[in-house]
This record gives sequence, structure tokens and C-alpha cells, in this order.
Amino acid sequence: MIDKSSCKKNSKKLMKELVKSSATHSSLDMAFDILNFNKSQIKAILKKFNKIGVSPVVIPRRYEFDTIRNPLDLALEYSDYDD
Repeated sequence: MIDKSSCKKNSKKLMKELVKSSATHSSLDMAFDILNFNKSQIKAILKKFNKIGVSPVVIPRRYEFDTIRNPLDLALEYSDYDD
């Protein structure tokens, strides 16, 4: 999905590095630290992930589901909140 996005080539590269590091270290925070992202870079890259509708958090192979729904969407779906 990252490769098929309209993001620039350099952004795609950073996004894939972040996903790979996140998977390797099982931690998004650690991936940001390892890649030396500052706060503005973190905010910018997360916006790019949001734009294409993808999470930088990788689902482990042993996980029984192949997708995870957004926790906020689930909370709103099962709450008494009216639009």
C-alpha cells in the first residue's frame, strides 16, 4: 500500500524503513528512536500513514487476524455516542 500511494519516493522509503524497524523491535517508539526521528518528523510521517489509511504498527505473524480495526472506531461503534 505504501508503494501504491501518491507519496514521494523519499517518503515511501522512510515509511517502509519505519515499518521494518517497528516490526523488528516490536515497538513504534523504539523505531522512531533508532531512525533518529525528531518530533516534527514523527508528526509528518504519521500524517502520511493516516493519509493512505495504513498503520505503521505491524501485526505479528502469530496473530490470528490479518487486520486490526482502529480502536477509536471500535469505541465509537460500541458506545452510546450519537452522531
